[in-house]
Amino acid sequence: MISRRKIFAVVPAYNEEKNVGKVVRGCKSYVDKVIVVDDASSDKTYGVAKRFGAEVLRHKTNQGVGASIRNGFIRAVKEGADIMVVLAGDNQMDPKDIPRVVKPLLDNKADFVKGTRFRKYKTTKYGMPVYRYFGTIFLSLLTRILTGYEISDSNCGYVAINKQTVKGLNWKLIHQRYAFENSILANLSILKKRVVEADVKPIYKEAISKMKMRTFIPSAIGVFFRLFIYKLGYKKLKRI
Repeated sequence: MISRRKIFAVVPAYNEEKNVGKVVRGCKSYVDKVIVVDDASSDKTYGVAKRFGAEVLRHKTNQGVGASIRNGFIRAVKEGADIMVVLAGDNQMDPKDIPRVVKPLLDNKADFVKGTRFRKYKTTKYGMPVYRYFGTIFLSLLTRILTGYEISDSNCGYVAINKQTVKGLNWKLIHQRYAFENSILANLSILKKRVVEADVKPIYKEAISKMKMRTFIPSAIGVFFRLFIYKLGYKKLKRI
């Protein structure tokens, strides 16, 4: 383990029987426990994750990646986690980056850490499609403008959070599907939480992302619009 403080990995997974075992196995050297959240998979994701030694939460119906991460965070805090780090079940995040991602939390320099694939790496060389690269750059610019955070990769799902922040967030306000990453940043900015980035290696060649930019971008822009309205003074939004 990399710290005396309890670090849990939260792994959202949907139909990832071919990949989730690799993720669980890769995390074990760096964390105290791995919690896989099976979002109503129709394949053997649940059994594979259990076989590799993860604790597995299983949704009866598909709720979305944001809801899976939220439920994983809440379970981890209940079980004594101090810090939680998210790795996707599709094996597109390198567990070797866990120490770098959680370090700002261990050093009390952040409340939330966002992975970035852009500062250290040329992501298109690692298989990121050009249209996804420019879409991410556009959304990251909107994120910086509306939240004030110096974010270069707003769509990266490799994140870490401390238990105090998990307890302080109003999870009912946060988007439950792929706009989760932008929605949580919006809500963190409202709470004035400290957010920093950590370099993570982009991995695209072994799997194809389920996130579709043509549906994701409108959802993310909706998040930014609601944050803008909120900051103008309208505080009765049901979700940001």
